Amino acid sequence: MAPKYLILDTNIILLDANNISTLGASGSIIVIPSVCVNELDGKKSTLGELGYQARSFGRLIAKGTIKDTIRTGNLVITPITLNDGTEVQITSLTTYPDMSEVDEKAINDRKIIEVAIQYQLSQDPKTTFMTNDVMCRVTALALGVPSTDLKITEKINYEFVKELLVAEPEMFRTLHQSKITDVDSQYTFENCSYKFTCITTAQMKLATIHRGIINILGKDTEQTIRKQSCPPINSEQLLASKAILDPLVDLVIIEGLAGSGKNVVALSSAIRLLKTSKDKYDGIVYIRTPINDEQPGEDIGYMSGNEEKLALYLGPMEDTIDFLVRQTVKKKPTENAEDYSTRIEDAQQKLKTECGMESGITTGWRGRTLHKKIVIFDEWTNASLATSQKMLTRIGKDCKVLVIGSLNQIDSPYLSKYNNGMSILLKEVAERQISTNLNIFAINLHKVVRSDMALFAEELHK
Repeated sequence: MAPKYLILDTNIILLDANNISTLGASGSIIVIPSVCVNELDGKKSTLGELGYQARSFGRLIAKGTIKDTIRTGNLVITPITLNDGTEVQITSLTTYPDMSEVDEKAINDRKIIEVAIQYQLSQDPKTTFMTNDVMCRVTALALGVPSTDLKITEKINYEFVKELLVAEPEMFRTLHQSKITDVDSQYTFENCSYKFTCITTAQMKLATIHRGIINILGKDTEQTIRKQSCPPINSEQLLASKAILDPLVDLVIIEGLAGSGKNVVALSSAIRLLKTSKDKYDGIVYIRTPINDEQPGEDIGYMSGNEEKLALYLGPMEDTIDFLVRQTVKKKPTENAEDYSTRIEDAQQKLKTECGMESGITTGWRGRTLHKKIVIFDEWTNASLATSQKMLTRIGKDCKVLVIGSLNQIDSPYLSKYNNGMSILLKEVAERQISTNLNIFAINLHKVVRSDMALFAEELHK
């Protein structure tokens, strides 16, 4: 049952201003502390998604019907009815408790929590505070305020590759083009791929599922898949590459650990697909979220020079191109390092030109449409739902989309593994709630192949 009063932290609105209406649709009155309004006002001039969401909030409020301010006890409430009927209350306190002992950076959080406390006392003891800031949520709970975070899914562990033992040799022999439900009565949508093992012979077959039909990955298909600059090196990579090269699959989602080969598999397979389907695709577009592990990406406009701005974010693609080129351009025995480096740079530029490669970040795309492109969305666990929607709606006709990221690597302060752009895609793959002709494939890459050090780091920090 939805709480009567749901108090939102600023980060919930910056994630997507429409969260106000979505959360209010369940019957809750949405309470927005005036401190949040001030924080949003301070963000509206910033570049990127945060500024856009702050401005969107302003537009939602401006179109609403503002009613007379109400004073009740220590609360000052301005009710607003949005165009869709959502009830919003912009609220402040006439006086706040002494906060001289509170860290300056946490004062706004404490003021927001105090609004929640006053609602508990005077309006409803079940008043709930929603924030994606863990420390703020813990503080609220410690002060006795029921608190929660915004999740679009409770599930993050999926069985996209299912391992199944087949008892009957004849059934194992005739798996190809069989109905998956005839073989696995427990089949669910999230089982995009299978590893079938015959109990009698111990033979194993890899397969993908397309519209409920088993497609065994045979030797000829595997040999075709391996005709690329960096062939797959394990079964999960092989299945991912097969899906990328499969003309029947429109959207491929690859979630995996750091060092599992997500970027290499995606770009190497995309290059192979482009070269074998030039009649359908005319280029590869690589797009990454403007979020890194040092800053939230909003200060990019203050950096000098476009190349310097983008270089900060496009390193993964350049590293992958360099790796792919070095698989085929080998150093000659008598060649010095400078000449070899020049040949590598020339080969990289040639590859980019031949593949019509474009690269960029998720800002500045509104109004654009991509046609006949293989589009790679990287670091999608750092994409908000609003960013993911914006970018996916840029996709026009005859495109193939690859989405890659790691639920263990989220750098945005506003996102978690339960509410980012990749999470909602993985959830849809598993549940298939949307009726569409779009064919979607998802897979997890669990094997770290970059180095022993990368594997050690993943195991150490589980």
